[in-house]
Amino acid sequence: MKYLTSAFSLQMVPEGADLEIRNICQDTFRGECRGWHRGYGVVAGFATTDYIDAIGHEGTAVALSAILGRKVGVNRLSITLEDGDCLLVAQPTGKRIAYGKELDMPELSFFIVRVYYPGQMDEYKSAAREECV
Repeated sequence: MKYLTSAFSLQMVPEGADLEIRNICQDTFRGECRGWHRGYGVVAGFATTDYIDAIGHEGTAVALSAILGRKVGVNRLSITLEDGDCLLVAQPTGKRIAYGKELDMPELSFFIVRVYYPGQMDEYKSAAREECV
């Protein structure tokens, strides 16, 4: 499964799994989200449109709606990742967000997180592309 999230926690990771976490630029994040929406995601290496918005705060949802050009709503979920799952994370930087605060674009950092079991990393990396510098 694929998730668009505003946070990542190690509590999401299943026992025995490995992670690949990359910091990506906003343009790569936007392109990847749009790719997921259209049915492909080059960085994530997926070929379906199945993904879930899992954004915890209205301010983050508003900022992501502006970045992505589509409505992103608040959807607080408890996520337990499985082998092959991928997160696109738009994480607020700095202090804890006040309820109802709208975020400016520079207040977000972007990451892609992949979960896999040992021995499968090469398969995931073969689907990766160069991110922005």
